[in-house]
Amino acid sequence: MDYNRKLEAKLEALQPVTCHCDIDLQYVMDTHLDNINSAMHEATKEARCIPKSRSAPKPYWCPEFRKMSRKCMNNNINQHFNKLNGFSSKRKMSAFWNEVKRQKRTKVNSSLAPNDFSNFYSTIMTDTNDRTDEQLQDKLQVEEYYNQCKQGTYNHYITADQIGGLLDRVHRGKSPGIDGITAEHLIHGKSPTLCRILADLYSMMISRRCVQSVFHTGLIIPILKKSTLNPNQAKNYRPVTVSSIHTKLVEMTLVPDAEISDNQYGFRESRGTGMASS
Repeated sequence: MDYNRKLEAKLEALQPVTCHCDIDLQYVMDTHLDNINSAMHEATKEARCIPKSRSAPKPYWCPEFRKMSRKCMNNNINQHFNKLNGFSSKRKMSAFWNEVKRQKRTKVNSSLAPNDFSNFYSTIMTDTNDRTDEQLQDKLQVEEYYNQCKQGTYNHYITADQIGGLLDRVHRGKSPGIDGITAEHLIHGKSPTLCRILADLYSMMISRRCVQSVFHTGLIIPILKKSTLNPNQAKNYRPVTVSSIHTKLVEMTLVPDAEISDNQYGFRESRGTGMASS
Protein backbone atom coordinates (compact mmCIF):
# COMPACT_ATOMS: atom_id res chain seq x y z
CA MET A 1 0.00 0.00 0.00
CA ASP A 2 1.32 3.41 -1.00
CA TYR A 3 0.36 5.06 2.29
CA ASN A 4 2.09 2.35 4.31
CA ARG A 5 5.35 2.69 2.37
CA LYS A 6 5.38 6.48 2.53
CA LEU A 7 4.66 6.46 6.26
CA GLU A 8 7.37 3.92 7.02
CA ALA A 9 9.92 6.00 5.10
CA LYS A 10 8.98 9.14 7.05
CA LEU A 11 9.12 7.33 10.38
CA GLU A 12 12.56 5.91 9.58
CA ALA A 13 13.80 9.48 9.12
CA LEU A 14 12.65 10.57 12.60
CA GLN A 15 15.29 11.07 15.24
CA PRO A 16 14.95 8.81 18.31
CA VAL A 17 14.09 10.39 21.64
CA THR A 18 17.08 10.94 23.89
CA CYS A 19 16.61 11.88 27.53
CA HIS A 20 19.17 13.88 29.52
CA CYS A 21 18.85 15.57 32.86
CA ASP A 22 19.36 19.00 31.32
CA ILE A 23 16.51 18.90 28.79
CA ASP A 24 12.81 19.65 29.03
CA LEU A 25 11.36 16.14 28.84
CA GLN A 26 7.80 17.38 28.40
CA TYR A 27 8.78 19.41 25.35
CA VAL A 28 10.78 16.54 23.85
CA MET A 29 7.94 14.04 24.28
CA ASP A 30 5.33 16.43 22.88
CA THR A 31 7.53 17.25 19.89
CA HIS A 32 8.23 13.60 19.13
CA LEU A 33 4.54 12.69 19.19
CA ASP A 34 3.73 15.71 17.01
CA ASN A 35 6.34 14.54 14.50
CA ILE A 36 4.78 11.07 14.39
CA ASN A 37 1.31 12.53 13.84
CA SER A 38 2.62 14.92 11.20
CA ALA A 39 4.25 12.01 9.37
CA MET A 40 0.90 10.20 9.24
CA HIS A 41 -0.93 13.29 7.97
CA GLU A 42 1.70 13.98 5.32
CA ALA A 43 1.75 10.35 4.16
CA THR A 44 -2.04 10.44 3.89
CA LYS A 45 -1.95 13.52 1.67
CA GLU A 46 0.89 12.21 -0.50
CA ALA A 47 -0.87 8.87 -0.98
CA ARG A 48 -4.09 10.75 -1.88
CA CYS A 49 -6.23 8.64 0.40
CA ILE A 50 -8.15 11.56 1.92
CA PRO A 51 -11.90 11.18 1.24
CA LYS A 52 -13.31 13.95 -0.92
CA SER A 53 -16.36 15.88 0.22
CA ARG A 54 -19.62 15.31 -1.60
CA SER A 55 -20.64 17.94 -4.10
CA ALA A 56 -24.13 19.27 -4.66
CA PRO A 57 -25.63 18.88 -8.15
CA LYS A 58 -24.26 21.38 -10.62
CA PRO A 59 -26.31 22.95 -13.45
CA TYR A 60 -23.69 21.92 -16.01
CA TRP A 61 -23.88 18.20 -15.20
CA CYS A 62 -24.96 16.19 -18.24
CA PRO A 63 -28.26 14.18 -18.25
CA GLU A 64 -26.36 10.88 -18.24
CA PHE A 65 -24.52 11.85 -15.07
CA ARG A 66 -27.74 12.97 -13.38
CA LYS A 67 -29.37 9.67 -14.31
CA MET A 68 -26.43 7.77 -12.87
CA SER A 69 -26.58 9.87 -9.70
CA ARG A 70 -30.28 9.10 -9.19
CA LYS A 71 -29.55 5.41 -9.79
CA CYS A 72 -26.90 5.44 -7.06
CA MET A 73 -29.29 7.14 -4.66
CA ASN A 74 -31.94 4.50 -5.36
CA ASN A 75 -29.38 1.75 -4.79
CA ASN A 76 -28.52 3.23 -1.39
CA ILE A 77 -32.20 3.31 -0.46
CA ASN A 78 -32.64 -0.31 -1.57
CA GLN A 79 -29.61 -1.38 0.45
CA HIS A 80 -31.10 0.33 3.49
CA PHE A 81 -34.41 -1.52 3.16
CA ASN A 82 -32.64 -4.81 2.48
CA LYS A 83 -30.67 -4.34 5.69
CA LEU A 84 -33.88 -3.68 7.62
CA ASN A 85 -35.51 -6.76 6.10
CA GLY A 86 -32.50 -8.84 7.09
CA PHE A 87 -32.66 -7.63 10.70
CA SER A 88 -36.41 -8.27 10.82
CA SER A 89 -36.17 -11.81 9.41
CA LYS A 90 -33.43 -12.70 11.92
CA ARG A 91 -35.44 -11.14 14.77
CA LYS A 92 -32.65 -8.69 15.58
CA MET A 93 -35.04 -5.99 16.71
CA SER A 94 -32.44 -3.91 18.54
CA ALA A 95 -30.34 -3.62 15.37
CA PHE A 96 -33.53 -2.97 13.37
CA TRP A 97 -34.57 0.06 15.43
CA ASN A 98 -31.03 1.38 15.69
CA GLU A 99 -30.84 1.39 11.87
CA VAL A 100 -34.20 3.17 11.66
CA LYS A 101 -33.04 5.83 14.14
CA ARG A 102 -29.76 6.25 12.27
CA GLN A 103 -31.58 6.97 9.02
CA LYS A 104 -34.06 9.32 10.68
CA ARG A 105 -31.35 11.29 12.46
CA THR A 106 -31.58 14.94 11.47
CA LYS A 107 -29.33 17.91 12.04
CA VAL A 108 -30.04 19.83 15.22
CA ASN A 109 -30.71 23.52 14.69
CA SER A 110 -29.61 25.48 17.73
CA SER A 111 -28.74 29.08 18.48
CA LEU A 112 -26.23 28.08 21.17
CA ALA A 113 -22.63 29.20 20.73
CA PRO A 114 -19.55 27.22 21.85
CA ASN A 115 -19.13 29.65 24.76
CA ASP A 116 -22.60 28.72 26.02
CA PHE A 117 -21.61 25.08 26.32
CA SER A 118 -18.25 25.99 27.80
CA ASN A 119 -19.80 28.13 30.53
CA PHE A 120 -22.46 25.54 31.33
CA TYR A 121 -20.08 22.57 31.59
CA SER A 122 -17.45 24.53 33.53
CA THR A 123 -20.13 25.53 36.06
CA ILE A 124 -21.48 22.04 36.73
CA MET A 125 -17.99 20.49 36.76
CA THR A 126 -16.47 22.97 39.19
CA ASP A 127 -15.46 21.34 42.45
CA THR A 128 -17.24 23.03 45.38
CA ASN A 129 -15.06 21.22 47.98
CA ASP A 130 -18.19 20.16 49.88
CA ARG A 131 -16.97 16.70 50.86
CA THR A 132 -17.98 14.36 53.61
CA ASP A 133 -15.49 13.00 56.12
CA GLU A 134 -15.37 9.72 54.22
CA GLN A 135 -14.64 11.51 50.94
CA LEU A 136 -11.89 13.56 52.58
CA GLN A 137 -10.33 10.36 53.93
CA ASP A 138 -10.37 8.83 50.44
CA LYS A 139 -8.79 11.99 49.04
CA LEU A 140 -5.96 11.81 51.55
CA GLN A 141 -5.33 8.14 50.77
CA VAL A 142 -5.16 8.84 47.04
CA GLU A 143 -2.76 11.75 47.55
CA GLU A 144 -0.56 9.65 49.85
CA TYR A 145 -0.45 6.81 47.34
CA TYR A 146 0.36 9.28 44.54
CA ASN A 147 3.26 10.78 46.48
CA GLN A 148 4.66 7.30 47.20
CA CYS A 149 4.53 6.35 43.53
CA LYS A 150 6.07 9.66 42.54
CA GLN A 151 9.17 8.94 44.61
CA GLY A 152 9.91 5.49 43.18
CA THR A 153 10.39 4.10 39.72
CA TYR A 154 7.89 2.24 37.58
CA ASN A 155 9.26 0.09 34.80
CA HIS A 156 6.48 -0.75 32.38
CA TYR A 157 7.91 -1.76 29.04
CA ILE A 158 5.66 -2.12 26.01
CA THR A 159 6.83 -4.25 23.13
CA ALA A 160 6.27 -3.74 19.42
CA ASP A 161 4.38 -7.03 19.29
CA GLN A 162 1.93 -5.70 21.87
CA ILE A 163 1.29 -2.59 19.80
CA GLY A 164 0.78 -4.72 16.70
CA GLY A 165 -1.76 -6.89 18.50
CA LEU A 166 -3.62 -3.85 19.81
CA LEU A 167 -3.84 -2.29 16.35
CA ASP A 168 -5.61 -5.44 15.15
CA ARG A 169 -8.26 -4.94 17.86
CA VAL A 170 -8.86 -1.21 17.47
CA HIS A 171 -12.33 -0.34 16.22
CA ARG A 172 -12.57 1.48 12.91
CA GLY A 173 -14.86 4.29 11.89
CA LYS A 174 -14.38 6.33 15.08
CA SER A 175 -13.95 10.08 15.28
CA PRO A 176 -10.40 11.40 15.75
CA GLY A 177 -9.23 13.37 18.74
CA ILE A 178 -7.73 16.83 18.75
CA ASP A 179 -4.66 15.56 16.87
CA GLY A 180 -6.78 14.40 13.90
CA ILE A 181 -5.38 10.86 14.00
CA THR A 182 -7.93 8.11 13.40
CA ALA A 183 -7.65 4.38 13.96
CA GLU A 184 -7.33 3.96 10.20
CA HIS A 185 -4.10 6.00 10.22
CA LEU A 186 -2.52 3.39 12.48
CA ILE A 187 -4.20 0.28 11.07
CA HIS A 188 -3.29 0.96 7.42
CA GLY A 189 0.11 2.30 8.42
CA LYS A 190 0.95 -0.71 10.58
CA SER A 191 4.57 -1.75 10.13
CA PRO A 192 7.45 -2.92 12.33
CA THR A 193 8.79 0.63 12.35
CA LEU A 194 5.50 2.19 13.49
CA CYS A 195 4.98 -0.44 16.20
CA ARG A 196 8.54 -0.02 17.47
CA ILE A 197 8.34 3.79 17.61
CA LEU A 198 4.98 3.78 19.40
CA ALA A 199 6.15 1.11 21.85
CA ASP A 200 9.27 3.11 22.72
CA LEU A 201 7.28 6.33 23.10
CA TYR A 202 4.57 4.80 25.32
CA SER A 203 7.12 2.96 27.45
CA MET A 204 9.11 6.14 28.04
CA MET A 205 5.97 8.08 28.84
CA ILE A 206 4.97 5.61 31.57
CA SER A 207 8.41 4.92 33.03
CA ARG A 208 9.38 8.62 33.12
CA ARG A 209 5.89 9.74 34.23
CA CYS A 210 5.71 12.32 31.48
CA VAL A 211 2.30 12.45 29.82
CA GLN A 212 2.05 14.24 26.50
CA SER A 213 -0.14 17.33 26.28
CA VAL A 214 -2.50 15.73 23.77
CA PHE A 215 -3.44 13.17 26.45
CA HIS A 216 -4.83 16.01 28.59
CA THR A 217 -7.10 17.45 25.90
CA GLY A 218 -10.31 16.05 24.46
CA LEU A 219 -12.95 17.30 22.07
CA ILE A 220 -16.35 17.69 23.73
CA ILE A 221 -19.20 16.91 21.34
CA PRO A 222 -22.64 17.95 22.68
CA ILE A 223 -25.39 15.52 21.65
CA LEU A 224 -29.06 16.31 22.16
CA LYS A 225 -30.44 13.80 24.67
CA LYS A 226 -33.87 13.54 23.05
CA SER A 227 -35.25 14.98 19.85
CA THR A 228 -38.24 16.37 21.79
CA LEU A 229 -36.06 18.56 24.05
CA ASN A 230 -35.38 22.24 23.45
CA PRO A 231 -32.14 22.43 21.41
CA ASN A 232 -31.47 25.98 22.64
CA GLN A 233 -30.76 24.92 26.25
CA ALA A 234 -27.31 23.58 27.06
CA LYS A 235 -28.64 21.34 29.86
CA ASN A 236 -30.47 19.23 27.26
CA TYR A 237 -27.19 18.06 25.70
CA ARG A 238 -25.02 15.15 26.74
CA PRO A 239 -21.28 15.94 26.49
CA VAL A 240 -19.24 13.22 24.80
CA THR A 241 -15.46 13.57 25.03
CA VAL A 242 -13.42 12.30 22.09
CA SER A 243 -9.85 11.50 23.10
CA SER A 244 -6.78 10.84 21.00
CA ILE A 245 -6.30 7.31 19.67
CA HIS A 246 -2.95 7.28 21.46
CA THR A 247 -4.68 7.50 24.85
CA LYS A 248 -6.81 4.48 23.99
CA LEU A 249 -3.79 2.40 23.04
CA VAL A 250 -1.96 3.28 26.25
CA GLU A 251 -5.02 2.42 28.32
CA MET A 252 -5.25 -0.96 26.59
CA THR A 253 -1.63 -1.71 27.49
CA LEU A 254 -2.08 -0.68 31.13
CA VAL A 255 -5.29 -2.65 31.71
CA PRO A 256 -5.28 -5.84 29.62
CA ASP A 257 -8.55 -7.75 29.31
CA ALA A 258 -7.13 -10.58 31.41
CA GLU A 259 -6.73 -8.23 34.39
CA ILE A 260 -10.16 -6.59 34.29
CA SER A 261 -12.23 -7.29 37.37
CA ASP A 262 -15.20 -9.63 37.04
CA ASN A 263 -17.27 -6.97 38.81
CA GLN A 264 -16.94 -4.53 35.90
CA TYR A 265 -19.97 -4.71 33.64
CA GLY A 266 -19.88 -1.42 31.75
CA PHE A 267 -17.93 -1.01 28.48
CA ARG A 268 -17.41 -4.79 28.15
CA GLU A 269 -18.55 -7.11 25.39
CA SER A 270 -21.68 -9.18 26.13
CA ARG A 271 -22.12 -7.34 29.44
CA GLY A 272 -24.18 -4.42 30.63
CA THR A 273 -24.72 -2.34 33.74
CA GLY A 274 -28.10 -4.01 34.21
CA MET A 275 -26.30 -7.25 35.07
CA ALA A 276 -24.71 -5.65 38.12
CA SER A 277 -28.04 -5.54 39.94
CA SER A 278 -29.02 -9.11 39.14
